[in-house]
Parts: sequence; C-alpha cells; structure tokens
Amino acid sequence: MGIIKKFKAFFSLFKKKDFLKMLAVVAISAVLFVDVGYHISQSLADSLLTLPAKTGELRAGVSAEAYIVRSEEKIYSNMTGNVKYSISDGERVGKNENIAEVYYQSGGSASMIKTLENLYEIRSALVYASRRWDESSTADIDISLDSTVSLIAHMNSQGRVKDAEALKTTLHALLSSKESAVGVLDVRATLKKVNESIANIEEKIGKPAEHVNADNAGWFYYECDGYEGAVSYEGAFSLTVSEAERLFYDNFLEDYIQSLPEDEEDDSPALDDDSLGIYYKSDLIGKLVDSERWYVVTVVSREEARHFRTGNRYLCEFGDFEFEMMLEKAVFERGKDKVLLILSSDIMTPGFDYTRIQPVNIIYETYEGIKIPTSAVRNIDGVCGVYIRRGFLVQYREIEPLYAEDGVMIVKSDAKSSGEYYTLSENDNVIVRGSDLYVGRIIQ
Repeated sequence: MGIIKKFKAFFSLFKKKDFLKMLAVVAISAVLFVDVGYHISQSLADSLLTLPAKTGELRAGVSAEAYIVRSEEKIYSNMTGNVKYSISDGERVGKNENIAEVYYQSGGSASMIKTLENLYEIRSALVYASRRWDESSTADIDISLDSTVSLIAHMNSQGRVKDAEALKTTLHALLSSKESAVGVLDVRATLKKVNESIANIEEKIGKPAEHVNADNAGWFYYECDGYEGAVSYEGAFSLTVSEAERLFYDNFLEDYIQSLPEDEEDDSPALDDDSLGIYYKSDLIGKLVDSERWYVVTVVSREEARHFRTGNRYLCEFGDFEFEMMLEKAVFERGKDKVLLILSSDIMTPGFDYTRIQPVNIIYETYEGIKIPTSAVRNIDGVCGVYIRRGFLVQYREIEPLYAEDGVMIVKSDAKSSGEYYTLSENDNVIVRGSDLYVGRIIQ
C-alpha cells in the first residue's frame, strides 16, 4: 500500500502549477552540467602537448681541447724567391715528386706566377671541353653543372674552402663544354689564345731557378703554424700531465719560439702581399707529413677518464668530421686531478682541417632506443613511465631509462613490464605537457 501511495503522490505533481518550473530547472541544470564538463575536457585537450615516440640514439662523450701531433718535416728551398707550387695544398705526393718551383724575384713577380697558374687551370678546362658534345648531350652537362654547383655550395657552407676550390677546374670545364655545345664558345680558338698567353708569360719569367722535390712520400701542406717540433711524433708518448696542460696555454707558442735557437726563430714564411696568400718570399715553403698515423693529445678530469680503457677504440667528433681512434695511452700524475689521453688514427681524410688545437668530443657510449623528452617522465607508485594519449583516454606506459642529456632521454625499446602497466612503444603519443593527468582521464 505504501508504494501505491508514493506513486499517487508523485503523479499528483502533474496537477500542480510549479511542476513545469521544476522541470525547466532540471533541464537547464543538465545542459549546464554537460556544457561545463565538455569545456573542462576540451580545456584539458587544448593544453596537452604530445609527441610521437620515435627510435633514435644519444651519444655520451667528453668534450675537451685536442692538440694534434703528426710526423712533420719542414721543407726548405736553397734560395729565396717567388714560389709556384706544383701540387694542391694537402695533396699526397710520391718520393722525389716535384712540390714547387722557385723563381728569381727579378725574373718575374709573384702575380705573374699566379696568373700563369690560373692559365694552366683554364687550359686544362678547355682541353676537357674540346670533347664533342651534340645537342642531346647538353642535358647531361646541365645535370653535372647542377651537382657540381650544389657540392661547391655545400663545401663552402661547411667551411671547406680548399675542397670547394679543388672543384673550380671541373666547373670551368663544364661551363666551357656547355658553351661549346650550344655554339657560344669556339674552344679551339680560345685554347689557342690561352696557349699563346702561357708561352708569353713563361718567356718573361724564364725558367725556374730551383725545383723542390719531396724527399719522402706523404702529404704536402703550404703553411706552417710554428708548432712544428713543439711535440715530436715520438715525444708525445713521453709527455707528463703538466707538460700536456701547458700545450693549451695561450702563450705556449710564444714561449716555444723564444726557446728556439736564433737561426730558427724567424723561419716562418712571410706572405707576399701580391700573392693572395699563395706565394712566399722565404726559403721555408711548407711541410711534409710522411705518415698516415696522427695523434690527439688531450687532458680530461679523472672522473671523465674512468669512461675510457687503453686499447679500446672511440669515436672522436671534430665538427662535421668523425674518426674512430684508438686510446694508446692514459697518463696519471700524483697530485693532479687531470689525466692525459693519447689517441691515434691511421686515416688521413681529405678536407679535414688539421688545425693544431681544436675542440674534440670523444664518445665513450652510444645508446639506442626510444627517444623522449625528459619533461614527460613521471613516477607513479615507484614505476617510472610517461603518460600517453590513446584515443580519448590518458594512459600510462612504463619505461626503462638508459641515458639522458640536454632534455632528451633514451629508453629501452624492448623493456619488460613490471606487471601493472604496458611498456612504451614506438609511435605512442607521449604527453609532454598537461595538467591534472591520471590514468583513465577522458580527453575530447
């Protein structure tokens, strides 16, 4: 009977005037609840920042200053005059191969010799261009031109000016070939004029007074930096930590030069202003590196040195260049918190700038896995992981960190779950930024 009375009482409300008002209030409240809930959910979605988890790697290394040691021999001529190099800077030469020619200063200025060298390059380009190109082959020339210009631009952007210069002859040849193919350039007539100009200048400057040849095979370099002999090829292995530290002092070169005998103090080549940095008025004309093996001498902290083992090979980064080098020796010194490392390489790479002192990053470990921002890492009930967005839900994924640096972390890509959560997978949408996050939260 009680239940029947309650139903009668409820249905009696339909007879009251206030029922419609009450119904309207309920309806409006429901709409507001849904609307507020939507905007809260939408606000959370708008504030979220997600990034897809991708595989990658991080390199752990030690950054330091490197002092480069090579087997170097200064090359002198027997007279002072204008020097015309027969090979490119850094080019490999054979034993007894001609390196340079020296002319009496009265026999021709450095600018005349420079002009002669340029004419030699142009003649080589014209000879190359004298090959017969038909109209259908101009497309091949265009492709070669595009790739050569792009390569020169790339080398210049990396500061590899010498490598870019080495492609100049090829570029001239291709341009001449293109002009010849379309009938703009008469190669034979131009070549004849160039040969006449060469003969005219050679007659004016006469024959070279001296031919300078390489005593040994190796790599010849035009410039000497003054450090030659400061650390001998063999002497690097007898350095102490204190001696190695002095190599990096600002006044080391000045002190070293002052310690030399008087007849050796001022033997660095003096630039001839008219030579554009190519010709020298001096009997020192360059240096020969006669071994492929070269060494890096560097000083690191004891804490950093614990990452390295003698006899192991490590990747060494010099700007855009990388070399795998062997750690030959580690020197400790009582009372010093620094350690001397000596690494070696047997690779002579064209285009690499063997500047005596330059920064190096020695990699002791490479970590591979899934790369994520460290800002995304959380800890829930002792489980390290990240929140991810999966559809409209916030979920949690367990991770196993391997290495972190500069706001980036590498985690294992095949980590095993501790039981409660799945592990992170590639392409999961990792939540990098967001508030009020918890497992199961709905995001619209």
